[in-house]
Amino acid sequence: MPGLQVGLALGRLARRGKLKASPIVAVTAQSDMTTQNCAMHYGFSAFLSKPFTEGEVVELIRHFEAS
Repeated sequence: MPGLQVGLALGRLARRGKLKASPIVAVTAQSDMTTQNCAMHYGFSAFLSKPFTEGEVVELIRHFEAS
């Protein structure tokens, strides 16, 4: 998440309007807990750290389809 301003803007979008029901996933090369906590604080639905596998993406999609 280059710059937390991006995270803040996307998090705000996720909580209103048409995007409110859509999951928004933070995808970043940073995998530390501080970055994960910031993403969740800003309203992201999930966190995916690079490099990720196809299986992780499929699992995440299935999770949101079931919700």
